[in-house]
Amino acid sequence: MIIKVALVFFFGTALHCLLWRTSTCISVKKGQNVTLSCPLKIKENIGAVTWYKQNSGEGVNLLLNYNLTVPPHVRYAAGVNKHRYVVLHRNRNRVRPRLRILNVEEIDTATYYCGYSEKPQEQKDISGKPE
Repeated sequence: MIIKVALVFFFGTALHCLLWRTSTCISVKKGQNVTLSCPLKIKENIGAVTWYKQNSGEGVNLLLNYNLTVPPHVRYAAGVNKHRYVVLHRNRNRVRPRLRILNVEEIDTATYYCGYSEKPQEQKDISGKPE
């Protein structure tokens, strides 16, 4: 079975204004891993990245977000399996945010969005409660 993952990227400024960026479609087989790369240009160790998922016919759901500290502090949305959605840390050769989905399943067929803000997120969990 081949699962298609459509990636649509948007850019959030410090004011969280959203702008259309680009679109890519990736096909992977069930059980494989896939790495999604966000094409947004980000400042080194400044700001926050957020990943979203939208299943066909549904609204956009938050997956996770993290500040670009070293190492980044990742906060997962309720119900998200943190062992399947992995933030790949930046290195000298890769400065773009990347998200790896492990052991892809049919439920992963969706449109994924990434966003970036130059303003770091408050240290709260996704539900808005202080950590």
